[in-house]
Amino acid sequence: RSHKPSYEVERRLRLLRPVIGDLPQDVEDATVACEKARTAYITDIANKEAQGGDWDTYATWEAWDEAHVNCVEVVLQHRSEIEALHAVECPNCPWDGHTIFPWEE
Repeated sequence: RSHKPSYEVERRLRLLRPVIGDLPQDVEDATVACEKARTAYITDIANKEAQGGDWDTYATWEAWDEAHVNCVEVVLQHRSEIEALHAVECPNCPWDGHTIFPWEE
């Protein structure tokens, strides 16, 4: 809520919901790997901060970046399947493939 314009918050919260159907397994795997790498990076920063020591977190940041790039690639490979699932689970959603605020572009 604090990082989005106030006029967008209601729509974002109303449209936000968990996926009910099955996503392709490699999408799930890539998402889990990305989240694990993100958590490791955040933990690394917190540990370095708590120790007051060296802030060299490049290795964990690089691992997170690599996992994120892989996740995006996997999602793009399955875009049509994901969009078909979205159409079933979220009828009448204003998502146009780029935004939930198409009138603002």
